[in-house]
Order: sequence, then structure tokens, then C-alpha cells
Amino acid sequence: MVKLMVIMAVLAMVSGSAWAADITVKMLNQKGVPVEGAVVTFHPETGAPLSAEDAAASITVNQKDNNFLPFISVVPREASVKFLNEDSVLHHVFSFSAAKRFSLKLFGKGEPQEVVFDDPGVVVVGCNIHDRMIAYLKIVETPHAGKTEDDGMVTLTDVPDSPGELRIWHPLMKGRGNELRVAVDPATTSDVLAFERKFRRGARPTGDY
Repeated sequence: MVKLMVIMAVLAMVSGSAWAADITVKMLNQKGVPVEGAVVTFHPETGAPLSAEDAAASITVNQKDNNFLPFISVVPREASVKFLNEDSVLHHVFSFSAAKRFSLKLFGKGEPQEVVFDDPGVVVVGCNIHDRMIAYLKIVETPHAGKTEDDGMVTLTDVPDSPGELRIWHPLMKGRGNELRVAVDPATTSDVLAFERKFRRGARPTGDY
């Protein structure tokens, strides 16, 4: 009985440590200025499927003062996004992106519209009435995802303590797919991972979305 209890304790320790790692990322532009809104995801070699709770999530994108807020949203695959018009004018929200094409025609204040996003990728959202309105949805397939704050930092907590790929995406980041990919082993990573990349100005799409 004592031997069995020891084995169970060891297994519990191993199981617990396998999900005990954190990854902290800091994203800077070419001038060393922190970048807000960069989407950071970790993809372990062992895999990390989304949970039913992730897929059932509902994210809200507001239309306020003829702007989309937030500018960038992280959306788990199969989750829904609610478009909430807080303006006194009508909006026609749409996207022609390959990951999700949709059109929500002329809805006003108090008439929320909802769209489910089934496929991973980047969805560029616009308004067919107000051309300058633009937002980005990053549809992700991993539960280990976050977005940098105004200090350019984000921490992904409780990631698998095993090697994988860290991906950092921002629509204005220069480079293939507006994305940086780096091999990372959380088991040997204790410091803040700081990256510096070149960024474009403006808010218009810079990739094939």
C-alpha cells in the first residue's frame, strides 16, 4: 500500500509539472518601442487541442465612434464573435477573408450580430459604409494564446513543459505572413523572451487575407 501511494504521488508530480511552465514575451518595433496587440501563441510538439469551453467562448467587437474596438482580437476556433453597434448610425460589417467570408448588412444600436469562426487564420473585418473602419481577428487552434499589452508584454501561463513553436503575429509586422516563428522549450526558458521586428505604419492589410 505504501509503495502504491509513493507511485501515485510521483505520477501526480510528473503530471503537474508537465503543465507548470509559463512563457513571457516582449514585442518591440524597430525603434525599440513596445508593440501592443501582437498575438502570441504556443504550439507544443505534443499538441494542445482547444477545450469545449474555448470553443464556446464569445468575443465582442464593438463599433464605437466609427471604429472597431478592439483593433485586434484573439478568437479560438469554433468560437463566436458578437458585433455590437454602439453608434447612432448603421454599420454594414463584412469580410472577404479566406478564413471566413460574411456580410452583416445595416444593423444599428441594440441589434448585435453574431458570427461563428470555424477555420483558423486571419480575418480582416471592415464596414461597407465607413471605409476607414478596420479590425483583425486572429482565429487560433491552441489554448495557449494571448495578446501583448501596451508595454509590449504578455505571459502565457500553464503551457506544456515540452518543446514547441512560439508564433507572434501582428498585421503590421513586416515579413512573411506578418508572423515570427521561433522554436522554444518552456522547460529551459525562464527569462522574458524579447523580440524586435520591423513594423509598417497604418492599419490596412499587409498580407493575403
